[in-house]
Amino acid sequence: MTNPYSMPRAQLSDIASDARRNPEVFSTDGRIGRLRYWSYSFGAALLMLFVDGAAEVYDALYNATGLAPAFVTVLLAILSFIATVILARRRLQDLGKSAKSSILVLIPLVNLGAFLWLLFAPGDDGANAYGPRPEPNSTGVKIVGIALPLLILALIVFVGIPAYQHR
Repeated sequence: MTNPYSMPRAQLSDIASDARRNPEVFSTDGRIGRLRYWSYSFGAALLMLFVDGAAEVYDALYNATGLAPAFVTVLLAILSFIATVILARRRLQDLGKSAKSSILVLIPLVNLGAFLWLLFAPGDDGANAYGPRPEPNSTGVKIVGIALPLLILALIVFVGIPAYQHR
């Protein structure tokens, strides 16, 4: 028989640290898991590609000077640079690595290996020096994580097959 007046045996450190598991999307604090990293990275890239394409269409339709697409492209390149570093930093924190390692995503050819490492390496199981374990993925993150590879595959199939049939 247990004493009803005894102290509870819960892990209070885990309960208190679970209050803020997933900060804002582009916050430099906290950790993100593999699927969330994949979804945020490719979702941001797809959005930037759409905006850049819209600027090109605007330029073509209105016979503009060409400065609008160039300005938009430079602005999107800067935003892409910032988003890449922030997401890599948070993913590295999930792996228990220093955020200084995010410089790897900026070095040409090394960034491909770094991206694959960030995408496939499992994060720390419990809390680490950078915060508690990320919360489970939402339905939206799962949908984007599954839909993006299918979208890329569909584009390859629908563009590639007709190109080879006309040869």
